[in-house]
Amino acid sequence: MSEAGADDVRHRLTNGRDAAFDWMPSDAPREAVATALMAFANTRTGGQLLIVADSEGHLHGVADGEAALDRALSAALTLTPPLILPVPRIVDVDSRRAVLVTVPAGMSHVYSLNGRYLVRDGGASIPLTPPAMRRLLIERGDITYEAEPARDAN
Repeated sequence: MSEAGADDVRHRLTNGRDAAFDWMPSDAPREAVATALMAFANTRTGGQLLIVADSEGHLHGVADGEAALDRALSAALTLTPPLILPVPRIVDVDSRRAVLVTVPAGMSHVYSLNGRYLVRDGGASIPLTPPAMRRLLIERGDITYEAEPARDAN
């Protein structure tokens, strides 16, 4: 990663978690990684997940960058439908290796994990409310407005 990119990661870690950025340790369970990726994918703006910072946002480095990269991609594929992502990048920040996973904005599906649907709200992943889920399904074309039952129809 260029020094400008490393500066961006440092800056984002200093500013903390938000709707488009989060981090987790390299030993985070695959389900935790999948849950974070799902929440970004169900958000209009997408987001980035940095794998290798502790819960306080301190960089620790990954011992095996390729294995961490593979775990991130594997986690994305556990979602329903499988989340296809750009290849995550192994980045060097302060002589420590990390994996930066980018979920692009404007994904075309609504993603779930084990029947749960989450979205980013500030720095947290929260369950989609029924009205928000319906709106997201319509926006992404998973259902059409015309397929909805007419309100107050007898």
